[in-house]
Formats: sequence, structure tokens, C-alpha cells
Amino acid sequence: MYSVLIVDDDTVFRTRLKSLINWEKEGYVVIAEARNGKEAIEKMESLEPDIVITDISMPIINGIELIDYVAKFRKNTSIIAVSGYNDFNYVRDSLINGAEDYLLKNQLSAGRLIEVLRAAVRKLDSKNREEPVFSGESLIQEFLLLMISGCIRSREEIESRLRKLHLEPLLQGLAVAVAEPDNGGLINNLDEDEYYKFIYSLSSIMKETVSPESEIVITIIGRNRILILFPLTSYNIGLFKDDCRKILARIKDNIMRLLGESVSFGVSDLCKDIIKLPYYYEQAVKNLEGNRFQGKTGFIAETEIAQAENRILTLDITDEKDLLDALKGKGEYTPAEVIKRIFDRFDNCSSEDIQLVLAELLNILIREIQANNLSPEETFQENEINYQKVIKSMNIPELKDWFSDKYCKLQRCLLNLRTFRHYNENTRKAICYIEKNYSRDISLNDIAYALNVNSSYLSRIFKNDTGQNIVEYLNKIRIEKAASLINEGKLPLKEIAFNVGIQNYYYFFKLYKKFTGITPGEYKKKDTQRYQNYNG
Repeated sequence: MYSVLIVDDDTVFRTRLKSLINWEKEGYVVIAEARNGKEAIEKMESLEPDIVITDISMPIINGIELIDYVAKFRKNTSIIAVSGYNDFNYVRDSLINGAEDYLLKNQLSAGRLIEVLRAAVRKLDSKNREEPVFSGESLIQEFLLLMISGCIRSREEIESRLRKLHLEPLLQGLAVAVAEPDNGGLINNLDEDEYYKFIYSLSSIMKETVSPESEIVITIIGRNRILILFPLTSYNIGLFKDDCRKILARIKDNIMRLLGESVSFGVSDLCKDIIKLPYYYEQAVKNLEGNRFQGKTGFIAETEIAQAENRILTLDITDEKDLLDALKGKGEYTPAEVIKRIFDRFDNCSSEDIQLVLAELLNILIREIQANNLSPEETFQENEINYQKVIKSMNIPELKDWFSDKYCKLQRCLLNLRTFRHYNENTRKAICYIEKNYSRDISLNDIAYALNVNSSYLSRIFKNDTGQNIVEYLNKIRIEKAASLINEGKLPLKEIAFNVGIQNYYYFFKLYKKFTGITPGEYKKKDTQRYQNYNG
């Protein structure tokens, strides 16, 4: 019998997985379950399972971090990744980090489960079962990972192992810092070896920056994070915090100077009792992720006292009314203007309060889609249908653009719905094709070919239905998209012209003025003044 540990924060899925096959008949026994990576590491320490089946997306310690832990410190355990999303990045990251195979929840079957279990057993049996020999650095890394995960609770064991690893200064008190690179694209653009070398370089620069006499502990944890522990060096807490801040600033400057990359830090309050290290580690992570969520980079984030008077607990009734009016083409403001107004009030608010508002914005969006019998695909892209996954992956500036885009798309869909009902079917199909492909160099013939109809016939019925020929309608859509991009204020006008499918910059100006009566530059100035007047 091979022992199996199932790790997933979804109780329903764990139950489903356990009932999918006759485990004992197939040669396996489920010895335990865990709700997250932290619980999994605790149970692996005592139970030493042969196989771990873990979800990827979990709180506290996620599946990728758990797989990384198993690959480094549990050489005699095979691991199988489970994902709720048919997403190449999830699969790739799990396999790169050491998973033997993977399961997709929406494609799970008894046959597929047995197949991957057998593959895991074959690889398990082929592994060298000799105990690995760890270097001092690896022992420190493993011990600290177990500590911050809350897997070691005995004060005697903690103090004993700290002394054996020559980390006794941490017993007098410490501050926890966690560091992550700001360039999130590196983890996707570099292969596993290249990215590890990059993180190792960050760690090396950090170690070279601090004085050996400081006894600061620096070690890599997970794929993307570095842990820094500052032993208490002064009874003056303010002076100690200031020293920690100065050291992190030097580290940040040196990394930028030597590697040309920006790094951010989350810092905890002073931890006076080593047994409480997991709490202060989570505090440092929360400070890091909270500032990341705000869209900040190159920061050193410490714990701040929340200002209760600035907190947003729910979406304002006026905002909701303005959003609904904007979707219907009524009122004074566009959906993008209302969204911007809402997001501008997010400063100094907790991420929990912001998430409540985001959930309400999403609920309004979905409710209006369903109320008008629209398909979600008309507003969301194919990889955005899992809304919660999409929202969790973005910071506030990205979320503002995302919600603005979705509400504007829904507004166009509702407008089209009211207008299109009496149109010929081929006219409706042509309009949908234009909406999806306006950024490309398309023509009447391209659209007719895609619809499998005669171009002359399509041109005639389109003009009869809309009062415009296809080229005029296409250009109108392009200018509307350009106006939306100008309103966001992120891209230069030349890039906006290219993004909406107009290659000639002079022609873009001419076309813009034809449809709006003003040049793109004049529109940009006018829109900025309008928003300032509203907020003034």
C-alpha cells in the first residue's frame, strides 16, 4: 500500500476525490487530508506520505510553494498537482517545480486518477531512497520554512535547533522582512534555471550588502521570495526599525545598480517571542502584498494604522445609479468615468474593504449581462470567464482598467442589442466580426469571406440596416476605441492609432476630427478638464 496525502482547500473536491476510486483495491491508502500547504507540511513531518496530491491555488502556502518544498526536502515523496483551470502557466509551473504529473478538476475521471497515481509510483520506486545530505544553508532554509509555516511549535525544539544552526541572536527578538522582485514578467519569461540564478543573485547581493557582524539571516524561500531576519540590536525600538529600514534601502539600491531590477520589501513589527514568528512572517507578507495590490513598486512597506474614517465598506448608492445609467446611455457620465471616480477613493483603504467594492462591481456587471440574456463571452475574453482568478491576479491600477473596459464593452453590447434586433442576421454577424477584429487590417472582402457571403450582397444589406457602409462603420468603431484609450491616458497617440488598426498617423488625426469634430489632442485636453471640473 502506498500512502497518499490529499491537499485542497475545497472540502467538496476532497470528498469527491476520495470517493472516485477504490483506493485500497488499487494499492493506495489515503492517510490524511490538509486544507493548505501549511497543514500539508505539518502532516508530512509526522506521517511521511509516499504521494501528495495538491491543489495549486490555496491560501497561506500555495501548491507551487508546497511542490517546491517537497522537491527540496522530501526526496522520497512523489507529488501530483491539481488545478481548477486549464491554464498552461499553472501546469508548467507545477511540473517545473517538481510535480510528477497533474490533474485538471474539470477533466477528472477514475481512469485519469489511476493513471497518474501509477506514474507517480513508478517514479517513486525509481528514486534513490538514501537520505539526502544537506548543506548548512539548506538546513537553515528548511528549518526557517518549517518555522514560518507554523510546523514547529515546541519552544525547546526551536531553541535547540537555532543554537545548532548558530542562529541564537534571533532568540533576543527580531524583525521579519520579505523581498520580491517587482518585475513579475521575469518568472514567466526566464526558464527555471535562469530564474533561480536571478533569485540567487538577489540573495547574494543582499548578503554582500549587510555586515557579517550584523548576524542578519537571509535565505531564499519559494520560487520568488527571499526571507530576511533582523536580530534585535538595540533596546530602542525606533532606532532598531530605522536601522532595518536603512539596510533594506541599501540592499534595494545595490540590486538596482548591479542588476538593473527593482525589488520591494514587506516588513513586520518587532517579534519579541520566537514562537510567534509565523504571525510576524504573515504580517510582513501582508504588508508586501497590500502595497503590491495598490500597484506600487520599489517600496519598503511597514505596518500602518488603518484610518477608519477613510474606509469603504460598500459601493455608494450614487455610484451604482450612475453606473446603471451609463450602461443604458443615460446620465452625464460614461462607465469609465464612474469607475475612475470609485477607484480614486481607494487610497488608504484596506484590501479587504476594496475587495468588497470589487465584488459589488463584478456582481452588477454579471447581473446586467444575465438580465439582458447576453453571453458572458460578449463582455469577457475566453481566459477571463473565471472572474475570481482574473481579479486576484491584478493590482488596483490594472483592475481599474479591467473594470472600465468590461463596463464599456457591456454598454456597447446593450446599445447594439437595442439597435440590432431588427437587423438582418448577416449584418449582426458583420458587426460582431468588426468588434472582435477592428485592431487588424480588415476589409469588406475579409468580413464577407469570414461570413461566407457575397461581398456586394453584404455591403448592400449592411447599408440598408445601419445607414452606413462597412468601412464607415469600422472607422467609427476604431475612433470610439481610440477615444476610450485616450481617456485612460496611458498610451501616446501614435500607439493608440496603431492599436485601433490605423497605421497612418496623419490619417488617424483626419479621421478622428471627421467623427468627433476635434483632434485627438483637443479631446484629451477637454476630457482632462471635464474630470477636474467634476472633482473640483
